[in-house]
Amino acid sequence: MPPFLETYLSNLKHLIGVEVIQLHGEWYYNIVELKQIKNSIDIISNYVLVQDLAAIEVLQEVPVFVTINSQGIIHRTIDNKSLTIDNKIQSILPNAKIQDFYYQLFSMVQGEVLSIARKQTINDIIEDLQSKGLNILNITLGSFHVQYLLPLLRDKDIIHTSIHQLDFTNDELSDFSTNQEFPDGTDILIGQNWLNTILVVPFAAAFSGLLSIANHVVETPTITKNQEEFIWNRLFKISLTAILGIFLIGLTLNFILFTQYSKTNDTLSIQAALKEQKIQTLDTLQKKINEQQGLTNLLASKTSYYSDRIASSLPSDIELFELTVFPEEKQTLYDDNTLITYDNNSIIIKGNCKNSFIYNQWLKTLKNFDWAKEVKNVNYQDINEDYSEFELKIMMNDE
Repeated sequence: MPPFLETYLSNLKHLIGVEVIQLHGEWYYNIVELKQIKNSIDIISNYVLVQDLAAIEVLQEVPVFVTINSQGIIHRTIDNKSLTIDNKIQSILPNAKIQDFYYQLFSMVQGEVLSIARKQTINDIIEDLQSKGLNILNITLGSFHVQYLLPLLRDKDIIHTSIHQLDFTNDELSDFSTNQEFPDGTDILIGQNWLNTILVVPFAAAFSGLLSIANHVVETPTITKNQEEFIWNRLFKISLTAILGIFLIGLTLNFILFTQYSKTNDTLSIQAALKEQKIQTLDTLQKKINEQQGLTNLLASKTSYYSDRIASSLPSDIELFELTVFPEEKQTLYDDNTLITYDNNSIIIKGNCKNSFIYNQWLKTLKNFDWAKEVKNVNYQDINEDYSEFELKIMMNDE
């Protein structure tokens, strides 16, 4: 397997450990499902002496680390670690060919333990498990990887598993023996989890996979292929997730931009319609202005003349706040348009004065204008002793 792919076998968060054993010629399976949640490893499920793997659905979904403790596997101690693997195997099975066997070495206090089994035996077990839907990523022989659990155990000098009794000295395997009978399970505390000792081996298998410390394994072509397929599937899912994420981000951005452009387009359309309406209104007003411009030009000179004469006659004690020359007389509705008409022979004046005497004197002055036909006091009201308001109307001679 390419080295860069091996890193994708680490950081597994969900694994199942399966121990394969034989009792009285029958196959049994001990199973422990582990899941890493943050900094904790929890037991999700466990099964003792299962025969029907198809009944456990999770085995079809979660990767599996398998330990084989069946007949056909030989475990022997080797005192001389310097021997070649051929010599080690031949010291147990004289004239044996290494290419016919799978083997596993595990260190002991003195020497090491060699586990060997014929490839055909192990391959048949792997093939049978895979036919039941198991995705196997790791194979080990015997119970010796229980040593990985020693930091989590309180009583760790002697550990009884389903097949072996393991003796440890200073957290290292010192001796082992095979149980004559299948043991009665007792509970053992592993970290914060209580577990039947019969399930210690599958627990250790899954635990070593979660912590990426499964160094003592059997390398088979089938398992190597499974690992590579698992890694490529994992990479595919990661890549697919990334692509979908980018796609969804793109869709989201596209939706946001489309919404923004749509709002902008709607706003511009409304603004354009309002401007068009304003333009039409301006055209209508311009026509009215043009129609009335002639009348305005005619009245402009007279308006200035009358305003100047009235302003020049105004006493200092009188203040005007309205002077309307040719006031609007009425509005006539004509073809749905408003036609403004004016009284061309009158002037409306509103203001205030300090006393009535000054006001009356000014009225006389206005009456003396040769263009003033009549000066009419419309309203006069004393607000207080020094302030009065008035309204008057000058009627002019017809021209």
